[in-house]
Amino acid sequence: MNLILKISLVVNRQSILLFILLSITSGIANGQLSADLISEQPNAPTGKFTFSDKKYRLENFEHPAKIFLISNIETNQTIVFNPEDSTYIIKNRFKTPSDPFGTWELFCYDLTKNDAGTDTINGLECRKTIYNKLSSNEEVIKVVRWESVKHKIPIKITYNLPQSEGFFELINIVEGPVNNKLFEIPSFYKRRRVMR
Repeated sequence: MNLILKISLVVNRQSILLFILLSITSGIANGQLSADLISEQPNAPTGKFTFSDKKYRLENFEHPAKIFLISNIETNQTIVFNPEDSTYIIKNRFKTPSDPFGTWELFCYDLTKNDAGTDTINGLECRKTIYNKLSSNEEVIKVVRWESVKHKIPIKITYNLPQSEGFFELINIVEGPVNNKLFEIPSFYKRRRVMR
C-alpha cells in the first residue's frame, strides 16, 4: 500500500472519529436546558424547570401544594414529591395534574391537530401546532402548542376552553449542561404506596 493511501486512511478514520465525538457531545448539549415555567392561572404548577435527556424536573417550594416532580417522557411516569413528609409517589404523567406537559398531551389527544409552521419562541425555533374541537361549526376548544425543534419539548402552550383560558411558558431559557443528579430521587425521600 502506498504512503498517500495510508495517510488518507488515517486522516479519514480520524475525521470519522471526530465527527462521531462532535455528534455525541452536541447531542448532550442540545438535550439540556434550564428555565422558569410560568402561567397566569392561579395555583398552576410553575417554578424552576430543568430538562435533560427526555426527563424534566419542576420545583417550587413556595407553591401552596409544594410541587416538586421529576417526569420521564420515555416511561410516561412522573415522580411527585411531598416535602412535608419526605415521601414520593409514582404516577402516570398523563394523569398527574401537577405535570402540566403530560396533562396537556393527554388532553389534546382527541382534538383535531393542525400543523401551523414554525415560530421563534424565547430564542428557540418551535414547531407550532393548533389543536381544536368544533361544535356546530364553532370552535369551542383551542390549544396552541409550540414545541422546540431542537429539544422536542413544549416551550409554550396557550388554551381557550369553555370555562377558562391561559398559558404555560418556559422563559429565561439557558441551554447547556445541567446537573444530572437533579433527576435522582434524594436519599431522604421514601416511596409512599398508593391504595388502588
